[in-house]
Parts: sequence; structure tokens; C-alpha cells
Amino acid sequence: MATIQHLLDLDLAKVANPTLTETITEILDSYKNAGDKKDFLKVYQPNIDKAYTLVTKFAPDAIKKEIKKKPSTTKKTSLTSASGTPKEKKRKKEEEKPKPQKKPIQKLSATAYADRKKEIYDELEGCREMIRIDNKQKRALAPPKRPKSTYEKVQSKVLSLGKLIPSNLKGSLEVQRQTKKILMRAHKDILNAWKMTSLRKLEKDQNEIKEVYQEIEAKIKGEE
Repeated sequence: MATIQHLLDLDLAKVANPTLTETITEILDSYKNAGDKKDFLKVYQPNIDKAYTLVTKFAPDAIKKEIKKKPSTTKKTSLTSASGTPKEKKRKKEEEKPKPQKKPIQKLSATAYADRKKEIYDELEGCREMIRIDNKQKRALAPPKRPKSTYEKVQSKVLSLGKLIPSNLKGSLEVQRQTKKILMRAHKDILNAWKMTSLRKLEKDQNEIKEVYQEIEAKIKGEE
């Protein structure tokens, strides 16, 4: 039986099949965000087993091999014969034995490759369908999100305008500073025009806009 640690230890860069990589990533993300890890493992164990089995079959290089430590050789043996100790003799005999030749890797035909690809896809679709159902159930059981206030919506829309700066100007401090001034003024004017007069909310939103642009400016300065 595979464990979640088996999946965590995989080198996903060596999993060539994107569907398999995506499925393993979805399982790991769901595990990371699960409130009850034990309950998660009970539900997802078949998926973990299936995903790991597919890795062993189709991407064995992704499994990181454990490096076994050599036993310490601090103890010194006493007098030995000229031909060596019994262990050394045995080791020499093993070394002298002809090594078995590696079997040539058989290339799959186009039909066999297509069949194998379909096999992976069909098995993974079962895993992903279970993940989708589980996530849907979690969303249904989650408490409803608080609807955004008009103040929050205005601030969000104002900030989104700043993201429309052309890519060749995003690294310009002057452009970012001018944009900040325009957006903060526009934000204030809109709230005043709409008779949204809460000074506390206005100051809070204005400070958050400032902080966003402070981070942008700091990043630009760091790159110069």
C-alpha cells in the first residue's frame, strides 16, 4: 500500500505524462488543505495507491532511491592470510563472475503506445473524478462567503485598472507613481459622487491602495 509520503517523495519533473503529474499534484494539494488528515487518507487511499502504481509502471525514474550507508570499517582485522579473509575471497569470486547482459529496451509500437496512453488516461480520470466530487462536497458544506460591500468592489475595480499598464511601462517608477495618484484620486471622487461618506472605510481603502503600490515600487527598485 502506497502512502502520501510516497507521493511527496516523487520527482515530478521525471513524470512525463502531464495528466499523471496533474493528478498527483491535485492529491497533494488536497492533502495539504485538508483539515482532518486522517479522514483525508481514508477517503483518498485508493487514489494514492492508483497514482503511485502508475508511477511505478510508467515513470519509475521519478521514484527517489534511498542511498544505503556503507557499514563502518573502523575495526581493524588482525593477521590475515596472503589470499585475504573468507569475506574478501567471497567478494573476489563475486566480482570475477560474468555480469549478466542487460536486455535491450524494447520500443513500443505506435498502437501499443496509444493503448498504454489510454490506459493511463482512463485510470487517472477515475482519480480526478473522485477529487472533483470531494471538492464539490466540501464547497457545498462550507459556510457561505460574505458578499463584498460596495466599498470593497470599488477598491477592487480601481486597483484592477492599474494592472492594465502596458508591459513595457510596468518597470517605470514614474509611471507607477502617476498611476497611484490618479487611481487614489479617482477612488475618492467616485465615493464622494456616490455619497459613500464613511471616512473610516475611505482611509482604510486608500491605505491599502498605497500599500499595493509601495510593494510595486520596492520591487522595481530592487530590480534596478
